[in-house]
Amino acid sequence: MDLIKKIESRKSELYEILSNLIKIDSQSSCVGGSEKEISKYIAKEIEKMGYLPDMYSPLDVEGMTEHPDFWPFHNLENSYNVSAVIPGKDRTKRLMLAAHNDTVAVGDKSGWTVDPFGGEIK
Repeated sequence: MDLIKKIESRKSELYEILSNLIKIDSQSSCVGGSEKEISKYIAKEIEKMGYLPDMYSPLDVEGMTEHPDFWPFHNLENSYNVSAVIPGKDRTKRLMLAAHNDTVAVGDKSGWTVDPFGGEIK
């Protein structure tokens, strides 16, 4: 089965995951983030796929706070990342997919025509 057919066969599942992601407030700003809840959701989905998720804050990375470019007022306590390992025998091959799990601030909700956290599929 080619990739397009696989995607089409699981479209409703993919839409449901995307809708669930949109429903989680992950607004971030230059003075702090709120990615903890969306990272928990992503880690849970990764685990359902049979992979081994690792959720961590940048503050957990050794040497982060000592780095000369570290800005201590960024409030990273709720900014989380998720990595995953696919179990297998061959540890020489690696693949990294990277994406943001935060969003910009939604601003004044009265200017929206739909709830920015509604997850509505049109």
